[in-house]
Amino acid sequence: MGASLMTKATKQPEKSRESKKYKRGENPASLANLRPQLPGEPSRNPSGRPKSKPITDCIKKIGELSVKDLTVKETDTNYMAMAKSIVKESLVGKTKVQAFESVANRVEGRPAQPLSGPEGGPLQLSIEEIGDHLSEIFSELEAEDSPAATRKTT
Repeated sequence: MGASLMTKATKQPEKSRESKKYKRGENPASLANLRPQLPGEPSRNPSGRPKSKPITDCIKKIGELSVKDLTVKETDTNYMAMAKSIVKESLVGKTKVQAFESVANRVEGRPAQPLSGPEGGPLQLSIEEIGDHLSEIFSELEAEDSPAATRKTT
């Protein structure tokens, strides 16, 4: 019977007690490591989360290359190969404008889309107008979800 406490695959003794399962962030060992940031203490992560944009970085590097260097090489990373393909398509492909817009938006960001009201003036909405628009939208959604609207007509 002593062999029944051994697992067949690894021949190691089974755990006699179940380890307690904690939800994420509730393990006492993890909680013991936490300490609040004291006033005046410098930030523990001053630059914040790294802002990594590998495709944008590759496209910026490719912008400095000549056209003959746009061929994808076996030594290129996947990101570099994709970026070279996008830039090459923007120069010689059938969809030049779309590819160029893709490159420009990736590198410089999308251009701001101005919003304006009637005759180019400021956009003005009252709370009542917003409520009326929302009521219309909700009533249309309710009409779509009603059994009469979903019933098939034969």
